[in-house]
Amino acid sequence: MRVVLGRAYGHRLDEAVAFLLGVGADAAAQTLLDQAYDTLPKRLAQSPRIGRGFIARNPEIPEVLAAWR
Repeated sequence: MRVVLGRAYGHRLDEAVAFLLGVGADAAAQTLLDQAYDTLPKRLAQSPRIGRGFIARNPEIPEVLAAWR
């Protein structure tokens, strides 16, 4: 299965990496990038519906809202 990362994914990832770099967490930023472009796509290819149920059932809980901010 081919995994396509959407524009919103890239935008949110850029925001997260910029934040981490801004607070001096360079190693964490690199780990996030490695996972975002290597580990996560592999997992999504194996289990494409992973995480969808949680967001669909809980779109307004504070953790989901905070993740989108």
